[in-house]
Amino acid sequence: MMRNMLASLFAAGLIAGASGGPLVNPGFEEPASDGVIPGWTYDRDDAVATVAVVPGEGVGGTKALRIDKRSPDKWFSVRQRIRLTPGGHYRVTCRIRTEDFICRNVDLTGPNLLVRHIIGGKEVAIPAQSSRPVTETSGGWARAVGHIDPPANAEGEVELRLSIHFSVTGRFYFDDITVEARVDPPVPEPSRADASIVDEHNRLLVDGKPFLPLGFYTEAWDPFTVSNLDLVASGPFNALVPYSFPDRRQMDLCAARGLKVLYNANVYYGTRWAFGKVRSEEEETEWIGRTVAEFKDHPALLGWYVNDEFNFAFRDRLVARNRLVKSLDPRHVTWGVHMEPRDSRWFLACHDVLGVDPYPISGNAKEMKRLKLCYEHPSVALQTVANMRALWQVIQAFDWGMFNEEMLKGGTRAPTRDELSAMTQLAIAGGASGIFYLSTTALGSPVNGAEFHRRWADVLAAANEVKANEATILSPPGPAVTEVSSPSLKVRTWSTGDRQVALVVNGSYQPIVGTVRCAGCAPLEVNLGGLAHGYYVLQK
Repeated sequence: MMRNMLASLFAAGLIAGASGGPLVNPGFEEPASDGVIPGWTYDRDDAVATVAVVPGEGVGGTKALRIDKRSPDKWFSVRQRIRLTPGGHYRVTCRIRTEDFICRNVDLTGPNLLVRHIIGGKEVAIPAQSSRPVTETSGGWARAVGHIDPPANAEGEVELRLSIHFSVTGRFYFDDITVEARVDPPVPEPSRADASIVDEHNRLLVDGKPFLPLGFYTEAWDPFTVSNLDLVASGPFNALVPYSFPDRRQMDLCAARGLKVLYNANVYYGTRWAFGKVRSEEEETEWIGRTVAEFKDHPALLGWYVNDEFNFAFRDRLVARNRLVKSLDPRHVTWGVHMEPRDSRWFLACHDVLGVDPYPISGNAKEMKRLKLCYEHPSVALQTVANMRALWQVIQAFDWGMFNEEMLKGGTRAPTRDELSAMTQLAIAGGASGIFYLSTTALGSPVNGAEFHRRWADVLAAANEVKANEATILSPPGPAVTEVSSPSLKVRTWSTGDRQVALVVNGSYQPIVGTVRCAGCAPLEVNLGGLAHGYYVLQK
């Protein structure tokens, strides 16, 4: 049936091949003269940008559209209107190359595919369907991906824009634009087996099996796009913590991709986390009731996010929120993050799983002293509650300059690949049984010129190391660590069947040769480079 449906779509011209699907002149190969580009329109203003079709500059030496943008103060776009089936699902792609790229915006941005629906003769923007902006490509071609879902009750008319942000100047080449029908994976049926609980070893169980949450935060302004979900699902990640409030279709998209969601129940009247959703504590309670009722049986639900850095003074409201959510949905865990690990005992009644979020990388040369917090925060928190809770840690993937203008003026930077790996492994050595990186937006909107694809690769490398050792991390605790030759070496052990395994992390930027002793095991000699780690089988 699927093959027949795709064949029908090809016959109808809705799946892109060389023709680009419903687009006219998608590769800019048709003759253009005097600024007229068949199929495409734009507002001519040479003070803002000039437009030309240039031979030999496209992918593989074909033609390409070139926009030479000069003004750093105005948007510019080349547009085409197309008709798609209302209620359908489509993927739109484009190859983009940049030269002399300059961005004067604090958040690095660039050209992208912009989607506008024409409903009742008016343009309606749905940002979640546009592509992520492309930044400097070093002369190579980047691939922008967007998604178009024409509303079922609309006419299906869509305007596709090759758009360049107002703050950007340079030369931008566009080629090989395609629009193709998208077939999403089927959504799993809800099941009582989807419940999440914590076992006696402080592991999360989902469907009765150990589950290591490994995922990303997504900011309130970072839409749940199909492109973002596909990107996250392409890696080892299995969970998301959205500051936004995904609707049922977005939750379906997550479930279809095997992604779980810690749904945002961190909505408190009178705080910045009210999100405009509630105007009183009574409305707050009603909103929580409606939200939990809507999603408690959804197959994408992992649990409820009920605390984002509220301190002890807010404890009574956190306790009340936890009791309310658990009364409405006893089948899923609640999770909350607090900043003071020594106060963890006061949060035992606030959520099922504890969370901590040390963010040590600021760019002010204090990293060597602060990196150890990634181990100390989970370790101290678990000691404070006598290991009565599971703990998931938030790892810094952002540049502090995104959130603090004064720090930006003093000089900030994002974590390096080695630091991301070390922070992640230090958290695990400290007792964390779940890892979340903050955040997808931080990778897409750097403040110091870093490129998304490079920073994504850095986080991906750190997360792949976790995934490679997932079975070990989910195993029961191993022998007690009795002696470590250097305070910079952090150790955690597990029992995996008939083997004892130790994780040893060098929390220092300098190489270390040292010894680790565990009860009932031979001494373990380690030789680790700066910020390096290793998983070792202990000898009895």
